[in-house]
Amino acid sequence: MRVEISNLISLDASYDAVRQQEIGDGVSIESFTSNTKKAELYELIKSKNEQDYHRLLFREGLEHSHYTHRFFMSVSDISGPNDPRLKEAEQLIIRAIILARIVRPAAIPIHPTSIRCFNDDNGHVFCLVGTHVGFYSKAYVGARSQHPKLTQSDAERIQSYWKPSQFIYDNRFNYLRIYRALYMFNDACHIRPLNIRHVVLHAVLESLICTSHLRNRLQIVQRLPQVTGLNSSQAETIYDLCADIKHSAAPNFLNSPDVENLTPEDQQREQASLWLENALCELFRKILEDRSFADDVAESMRFAQKYPVRDSNGKLVRDKKGNLI
Repeated sequence: MRVEISNLISLDASYDAVRQQEIGDGVSIESFTSNTKKAELYELIKSKNEQDYHRLLFREGLEHSHYTHRFFMSVSDISGPNDPRLKEAEQLIIRAIILARIVRPAAIPIHPTSIRCFNDDNGHVFCLVGTHVGFYSKAYVGARSQHPKLTQSDAERIQSYWKPSQFIYDNRFNYLRIYRALYMFNDACHIRPLNIRHVVLHAVLESLICTSHLRNRLQIVQRLPQVTGLNSSQAETIYDLCADIKHSAAPNFLNSPDVENLTPEDQQREQASLWLENALCELFRKILEDRSFADDVAESMRFAQKYPVRDSNGKLVRDKKGNLI
């Protein structure tokens, strides 16, 4: 039996949007509105189970726009719906989605609407539609008004990260700081309240670039500009927003009447969260592109030596044991 898995997503469908790209291990991303594939798939579902068809249309209607693309994988020699290889295939698609989010911050959940079409050896087909709801069914990444987009070059970059991401996973016990940061980053992207999401994403940042619980502010403000394109003022704004939320129980926005009419101060708070998202994506891209940088991040003492922080007198900051922070 052959099973075709389609995880449906809604992306910007402008002229430079990805059309089709093999990513790795049989996973691909493709547009299915620029051809007849979507219409054919929907018609197949309607002919097999009209109730599933209407559930699919209802779920699609809850999205910010119609489904335009799918992460796709075909798996052969499957024994049935409970074959463990289907679970493995789903995990591969999830990895592709996470990599897509790293390449370009895009609100793609790891459990979007999913369609599985089972094709047996006698030419019979039956389909299962998963219109997921719950924590992992909706992502919150990037500006609120931004429509998720992946270009063809973005998709090619996702493909280039496939083998390095597999290496990190295969050697995850040597890269625990990175592996756990990726895990937390993925969860944070599904948190809707900006204040909670910012605090969790800040914890991801600390997992990657802080080598001690001491002098965290100094580490963030001085070290983030060393490893990303942000400057110290932006790093300071990111840290101060996190501290305001954690220590002052501050809300997302302070004085704005609603999220569509933010005051300049609240626009800066929102911008700080976007800076943090972009900085984390930049760090993960650097990890996947440069093995030596991944090794630096994985070993805290090595990282502290390569990217030191200094006190107001210009002296290297150390802990009570004399180790660099």
